[in-house]
Amino acid sequence: MLLAIDVGNSNIVFALMKGEDIVHSWRTETHAEINATTFSLGFENAGLNPDVLIGGVLGSVVPNVNEKLETVFKALTGKDLLVVKGDGTDTGLVLDLDTPVSIGADRVLNIIAGKHYYGSPLVIIDFGTATTYDVVDENGAFIGGAIGAGIGISLKALHSETAQLPLIEFGEPPSVIGKNAKDALQSAAFFGALGALEGMVERIRAGLGEKATTLATGGFSGHFKGKTKAIDHFVPNLTLQGLRIVFERKNS
Repeated sequence: MLLAIDVGNSNIVFALMKGEDIVHSWRTETHAEINATTFSLGFENAGLNPDVLIGGVLGSVVPNVNEKLETVFKALTGKDLLVVKGDGTDTGLVLDLDTPVSIGADRVLNIIAGKHYYGSPLVIIDFGTATTYDVVDENGAFIGGAIGAGIGISLKALHSETAQLPLIEFGEPPSVIGKNAKDALQSAAFFGALGALEGMVERIRAGLGEKATTLATGGFSGHFKGKTKAIDHFVPNLTLQGLRIVFERKNS
């Protein structure tokens, strides 16, 4: 069994994987204290012992937590974590970019998994702390994309920077025309994000000159399932599958 660890800006996701299957997963806030309990509670809740692990693999966009995760994992299992570099140099992925070193590991991992399951060309939209659009050309190279503020950050900023607007949960409102502050906020957030998604996919496909397959992942992606034809596949655990694929390739 493999432990895949996906460190995002907001949360760290731990997943015990047996092949492609996620047997058990848990999460903690990224900047919470990391110790043996962070790991062991997940194993206990799954009814498993760390001895079942064949190894662990880490992908992180918050480098300053990596060393602690590596240290605790080593103490708990006696094994070294495989750390996937954000520039993709250890994965074989071709990066046709100006500054490859600036790419987050999550984006690299999403592309690796996306290509594995769906081939190329691809457009991968990750609705996380940031909303990212990553583009893979017909030759399988990562050629760039777009990055914007995530849905959750946008809602929090609107609440914190105004005197009377409430902090709301993201979701589809009863109507595009909101009759109260909550519905009005939800309308702009939901339909605005949906319109941006559809517009960006259309423009990216036009820029590529071909109909790339589109994948959606990340915490907010499920809200758009069944709401748009711009997304071909919803793949909520794309990053974790990318971690698994990298580990298996390195240990084959």
